[in-house]
Amino acid sequence: MNIQTGSTIQPNSIEQLEPFLLVGIKTRTTNAKETSPITASIHGHWQRFFAENVAMQIPNKAANNKVFGVYTDYESDMRGEYSLVIGCEVMEAGNIPEGLCAVTIPAGKYMRFPAIGEMPRAVIDAWGEVWRYFADTTLHQRAYTADFELYNDEEAVIFIAIV
Repeated sequence: MNIQTGSTIQPNSIEQLEPFLLVGIKTRTTNAKETSPITASIHGHWQRFFAENVAMQIPNKAANNKVFGVYTDYESDMRGEYSLVIGCEVMEAGNIPEGLCAVTIPAGKYMRFPAIGEMPRAVIDAWGEVWRYFADTTLHQRAYTADFELYNDEEAVIFIAIV
């Protein structure tokens, strides 16, 4: 997979991506749960990924060695349950260690939303932009197949699957 990041990328540009495979750790949540510190799980999931050095446990990693946060298995739309898999791209999913899972990012059109600024605030703000954009437009609709955050050094880009 060859995805560019960086400030030369135009916000809300659309890219046709080929499918690719990731391996990582998984949690299930809703956006409603994420609004309360008592029920939120995403922050803790990210902490676990780094504390347990999950990236080093993933076999067959792609050369890019980038970290992804993949939102998939949507129950319905942004109001329903979904899974978050945090992991790395792999060349194949054989010999997955216990506690890890594989997820395929399907081929399709993805709209980019750059997350510019200090993390994690920049990603949180970018998700706000995603929700506002799709609430205010009829030009594009979310596919709710798999959306992902791609982290590259000190920057991130959110990719939203569109129909």
